[in-house]
Amino acid sequence: MIASVHSRLVREKGGRFFDSASLAAVPEPLERQASKLLPQDWDAMIGQARHSFGQVLAPEEGVIYSFEPDAHITLFTNTTTAFTRVLSRIEKAYAGSEPTLLTTDLEYPGCLAAIDDGWSGPVVMTRVSRSLIGTDDPDQVLAEALVRAHNFVKPRVVFVSHVVRTTGQVLSPVTLRNLRELNPRVIIVLDGSQAVGNVVVSAEMLEEADFYVASGHKWLGGSTTSGFAWVRDPDRWTVADPAQAYGKPNQLGGTGNSTAWASLIGSIEDMVEEAPRPRLEEIAAHNRALGKAFKDALAPVSPQIEFVTPLEDGVPPSGLFTLGLRLAAGERVVAALNEAEIRFTEFDAEIVSWRSPEQNRFLLKRDSGYSAIARARTETATIPKRARSELRFCFHYWHSEEDVLGLARAIIGALQEGAASPPAPSR
Repeated sequence: MIASVHSRLVREKGGRFFDSASLAAVPEPLERQASKLLPQDWDAMIGQARHSFGQVLAPEEGVIYSFEPDAHITLFTNTTTAFTRVLSRIEKAYAGSEPTLLTTDLEYPGCLAAIDDGWSGPVVMTRVSRSLIGTDDPDQVLAEALVRAHNFVKPRVVFVSHVVRTTGQVLSPVTLRNLRELNPRVIIVLDGSQAVGNVVVSAEMLEEADFYVASGHKWLGGSTTSGFAWVRDPDRWTVADPAQAYGKPNQLGGTGNSTAWASLIGSIEDMVEEAPRPRLEEIAAHNRALGKAFKDALAPVSPQIEFVTPLEDGVPPSGLFTLGLRLAAGERVVAALNEAEIRFTEFDAEIVSWRSPEQNRFLLKRDSGYSAIARARTETATIPKRARSELRFCFHYWHSEEDVLGLARAIIGALQEGAASPPAPSR
């Protein structure tokens, strides 16, 4: 399924790599080519990187772009730098009015830290994660939580994820449309880090967003230090950051690292080939099918597992799949996977540092379903998710079913070995 650029890397590492980050290597031919760039070549490469990101955003049948990449896409080092720049432009536009920003406890800690550092107005975090546990309709739970919070605080800005990083739940454009109907002036910023290259980013979704930020080193397979911000209305919002010019003011290039952009361009060429929309739909279906195969393969140990990722007829909404395990079982599985050099992500607690002043930045009323999180400037808060391990596995377009079944066998072996072990002697 993979073409030339990453084929060697996938053969060597793909069957053991189930993280959402990249394999993070630049093939030698691309690295040599990128290292010899002349200034005029840099401009062409940055333009090509924009167009590469455009190929995986809202492609319509028979049309590569539903917007102009040069006008709508700005390159950054990663998602967080893009998001930080977007925040600064919004805040500058509303200077003096202290606009309220609404977000959820499902978001990436780095982005929450960026909000805490860079947003001077009120910030409201609605607690959604606990409400999603065991629900049969997570989309409805998330939509209702956002609407309740919106009606309570009347935010100017809403920041949410297109695909939830901990569960793989996919945000519906209908949820965003409902927010817009309540407040046509609301500014919606979407975090697409776990979405681009995992699910189809539809024109319908982008029509409801003002900004869409993401990176190229997760599901798109590029190396690190490649990210972007998509702006729906470039005449109103300019997010290009002169601080990222690297002496090249005509083409602000985010990282300034030509090998990163060479890796991204090559990876997306391999990924979408000649037909972006059909190819992206094929990839999204492939990722979901791998998730179903993984879930089905775990049937022998299903009593020991909670499927945190929402399933519809046994199929996850994306290629991101999270399991919940009791702590002792989780420790056995983690040890077994680490020994096998299998890459994945473990969520046992979220560590978030709030560096804001003493006042309550994350305003909230406990009886409204919110939690108050007010921290001193130097305090670090450990917010446990629950007394269990949560393990996240990402099934990419270059994975095969055999890769996923091998992962399931490793997990089953660890759990069955633990079940067969005699109990520790009492003291």
